[in-house]
Parts: sequence; C-alpha cells; structure tokens
Amino acid sequence: MIDMEKRQLPGTISLIRHGESSCSPLKKADARQYAAWLDDYDRKGIQLPEEMASESREALLQADVLISSDLKRAVESAAYLHPQANVQRDSRLREVRIPSPAFSFFGCRMGTNRWNVIMRLAWIAGYSGKEESFKQAKCRSQSIAQHLAALASSGNVAVVGHGFFNRMIAKELRKNGWQPVGKHGDGNWACSVYEWAIK
Repeated sequence: MIDMEKRQLPGTISLIRHGESSCSPLKKADARQYAAWLDDYDRKGIQLPEEMASESREALLQADVLISSDLKRAVESAAYLHPQANVQRDSRLREVRIPSPAFSFFGCRMGTNRWNVIMRLAWIAGYSGKEESFKQAKCRSQSIAQHLAALASSGNVAVVGHGFFNRMIAKELRKNGWQPVGKHGDGNWACSVYEWAIK
C-alpha cells in the first residue's frame, strides 16, 4: 500500500495595526470641527516610535506576501517595519470610516476620542451617513478574509491595516477555521497571528 503524502498546511495570517497617527486628538471639538478632524486623520501618516515593534517587524520579515491598506498611516507603518519589502496596497483593507454627525448636537463640544466612541456606536446601531454601512463593511471583511486565506495557501501572509477593521477580519477568519496564536492586542503596532486550526 502506498502512503499518501501529507497535505501541506496553509501559512499564517498576521494582522498588524498601524502605528500611532501624527494627527493628534483634539481636547474640545464641536460637530463641524470633529468632521474636519476625521478628514485630517485619514490624510496624515504616523509618528515614528522610540522603539521598534519587534513582533510586528518579525511577522513582516517572515511573510511571503505583504499587504497594507492604502491609507497613509498603514503605508508608512509597513515601510517603517520593513523598508526593503515589496508591499501590495489594497483599498479593501481601509478602516471602516466613522460617519460625521448628522446635526450640530446643539453646539456640544467634546474630545475627539469621545466623539469616536459615540459615532462608532451610532454606526453599529445603523447610522452610517455618507459612509459605508455596517452590512457593507461586514461583506467587505468576509471578502478580504477569504482572499487572505487563499493567499495563505502558498505561505505566510502579513497585513498592515487598522484596529476596527482588523477585528472584523479576525472574526471572519475564526468563523472559517483559523485560530489565534499567542497574545493579541488592539493597540498601535499590535500583531495578531492566526493559523489554520483544521488539521
């Protein structure tokens, strides 16, 4: 009887969050100022860290395929972690944009971090304004998770993306048989690694 060859397992998928943005949060902003700050946040790059994010850098060095969101903060993060790498840019990895407030909130002024929480909750509840809806973002995360899994069939994949959308991708990966390896985090430069769980 001839022994069958062992089926080759897929490589790993590493989801990396970009570095800290060079767009500083505002302590006080009204609805109009907050909307302008959201635009500024997407235009700007990153602040270079004092120490190299070693785990994220290692993931890029070990990757056979490197992909980043095409937003400036992700592109600059990938270049910082691995300056010599040929990194593919994919707009499907962009962060799920937080919608701007639909009205003035009666002139209410608060920090942009608090605005982010309120408007993200509003987005989850169904308000998307002119931005991508929750349903659309979920479909996008399903599509990109399938794409990453297909790429991983040929080797290790590293993705430099964004906090919220990386979590959406991770959820879809777990649904489809991928499991987290080691410690995970949501902060800037955090790296979450997934491997194929079905042996």
